[in-house]
Amino acid sequence: MTYSNATTELVRRLTLHLISSIALCLTGFSYHCRTVDSIIYPGDDDEDGGTVEI
Repeated sequence: MTYSNATTELVRRLTLHLISSIALCLTGFSYHCRTVDSIIYPGDDDEDGGTVEI
């Protein structure tokens, strides 16, 4: 396996993981909502699992 193939595989797995996490969030699994929120908004630690209020 070359370096570029390994990098492509890593990016593909991360992308699929992020998409699946967001999909689970949208279907109502609040744990995944909080996980996605913590990635996108590191300072947001609310427990409602929803979006960040601006």
